[in-house]
Amino acid sequence: MWRRLALLIAMSLVVAVFAAKIEIFSWWTAGGEAEGLQELFNIYSKLYPGVEIINATVAGGAGAQAKAVLKTRMLGGDPPDTFQVHAGHELIDTWVRTGFMEPITFLYKEEGWDKVMPKGILHIVSYNGEYWSVPVNIHRANVL
Repeated sequence: MWRRLALLIAMSLVVAVFAAKIEIFSWWTAGGEAEGLQELFNIYSKLYPGVEIINATVAGGAGAQAKAVLKTRMLGGDPPDTFQVHAGHELIDTWVRTGFMEPITFLYKEEGWDKVMPKGILHIVSYNGEYWSVPVNIHRANVL
């Protein structure tokens, strides 16, 4: 518990020193999705009260519009601080293999997520032995 608290404090200090705001880019704009995103914002705000959250949602086309805006921003050198993406090939093929992402394996190790998340989930958020994203909601079309 103390290790986690120390990590949260350290992360808070880093965020406070280097950024007064964080941009969160997604296509969760309606209904339960928007409510879920707001709850993520609420949790983050409790942990980092001095950081302004910029809600950079883009509505339309079940994420198609947002993905187009994200691509333009990434290629133009203006990436958001964090963004929504489907785990698996969309994440790995589009953003990891092309060098637009940094691994977050350290977070998985420090928080113990690599020990408690289902192996199937770990597989789709990893590439070359590194983890690249954190699932906050898992739903996929055409699953049996």
